[in-house]
Parts: sequence; structure tokens; C-alpha cells
Amino acid sequence: MIERRLVEELGQKAGDEDPRRRYYRLSSLGRSVLAAEIGRLENVVREGKLRLHTRPRRA
Repeated sequence: MIERRLVEELGQKAGDEDPRRRYYRLSSLGRSVLAAEIGRLENVVREGKLRLHTRPRRA
């Protein structure tokens, strides 16, 4: 995700006891990709709900 520039490493925070711990945040590109993925998933759920409600009922 770093190589694709979706997240940015912030490094360590002062006072951290574990030197292995790193902090990350979404980049602006990452936020755009996330927003697009949320929209795509909302469409998948909407389509699934439509199909569920339009299915013929069994007698």
C-alpha cells in the first residue's frame, strides 16, 4: 500500500516504548480509492437487496 501511495508512514510517536511500532495514515490518493471502493460496495449491497426482494416466493 505504501508502494502504491495509498498510505503514508508517519514513523514513531514520541514516548513509544516499542521501537518497532510505526504509524500510518491514508494519503489523499488512498482516501479517493477508499471512497470509490465504498461506493462500489454500496452498489453491490443495493443490487443484492433488490435481487433478494424481487425473488419469487415459493408456495
